Amino acid sequence: MKHCLRLLVFILIISYKTLFNPLELSNSDLKTNIAVSDINDIKNDSNENPGVTLLEGTSANVVYYNQKDPKWADKIYGGNDTISVYGCGPTALAMLVSSLTEEKLTPDQMAKWAYDNGFFCENSGSYHSIIPEGAALWGLNVLSVTDYTAENIKSLILTGNLIVVLMGNGHFTENGHFLILRGVTLDGKLLIADPASYENTQMQWDADIIINEAKYGCGSGGPMWSVSTY
Repeated sequence: MKHCLRLLVFILIISYKTLFNPLELSNSDLKTNIAVSDINDIKNDSNENPGVTLLEGTSANVVYYNQKDPKWADKIYGGNDTISVYGCGPTALAMLVSSLTEEKLTPDQMAKWAYDNGFFCENSGSYHSIIPEGAALWGLNVLSVTDYTAENIKSLILTGNLIVVLMGNGHFTENGHFLILRGVTLDGKLLIADPASYENTQMQWDADIIINEAKYGCGSGGPMWSVSTY
């Protein structure tokens, strides 16, 4: 009986504190930044798009695809190359198009389009031009990022851009790999969409890691492109 009375008192105290001390959030936090606690807020939009995984971004949700998904991992991208090994380019482009336009394209559909339109590079994946030229063909605004400072990168994300980065040797690849920067946490870390790793996608990253491991000297205005709808 004593335990029940103590439990009842505890519940009443918690209820009182909750009622008279509501959580306050500033408008700026709600509109521009993602709380650190939200970095794993990856949800399934089962009502409108069954089976589509959405990642919360600073300015827009990102439709997430993984090139190793069994639905298309073993499908051929080009002559003998599979999407699971060489498909980061079309997978990243499929995320951009599916997130920022009304059209929803999967990695295998985008891989076929990329091959048919000359963006496939045998035994290497995709030509770097797949990102700026491909996104532009779907009506998106694509600009080469030339200021590689953390401040500029975060500013671009906070003002409505997704940033595609071609990475070099390091945490994400040994050769070359496209990934998307989708958000900035309240403490200044970057959120990404890694076409080859759901685990990496759930983590928060120091901007210096991205900046230091980007594959500089690549073609088509890389290694960074900002992509937006305006």
